[in-house]
Amino acid sequence: MDLNKKDVIVYDGICVLCNFFLRWLLKNDIKDHFRYTTFESSFIIKNHPKINLLDSIIVITQDNKKLYKGRAVLYILKKINKLKPITYFLTIFPSKLIDFFYTIIAKTRYKIFGKYDSCPFVEKKYLKKILK
Repeated sequence: MDLNKKDVIVYDGICVLCNFFLRWLLKNDIKDHFRYTTFESSFIIKNHPKINLLDSIIVITQDNKKLYKGRAVLYILKKINKLKPITYFLTIFPSKLIDFFYTIIAKTRYKIFGKYDSCPFVEKKYLKKILK
C-alpha cells in the first residue's frame, strides 16, 4: 500500500460518534482517498509520535500537512464529495467559528453519544483501509 497517495484520518477509536463517522466514511469513500487509524495505533506512535489524543479528528495529507477540527471535517467532506449542501453551507462560515462549534461537540461527545470500552471491529471488507 502506497501511503504517499492516501490521506490518513486519525480518529478517537472509543468515541461512538467518531466511529459512526468512520463507518459512514468507509461506505462513502468510493474513490479510496483515505486510510484510517486511531490515536493509539502503532502507525501513529511510529510515524507521528507528537500526535496524542486530542479532542479533534486529524487529517494527515499526502504532503504530511495536518488538518484539525472543522478544517479536517470540511477537507474530508470535499474529498468524499458527499453532503454537498452541508459542505457548501459550512464553507460560508469562518474556520474559527466552525472550530468553536466543533470543540463544543468534541468536549461533550462522550456525555451525549457515549464511548466504547475498546475500539470496535470494522467490517472485514474495509480492513485494508485501516492502519494498525
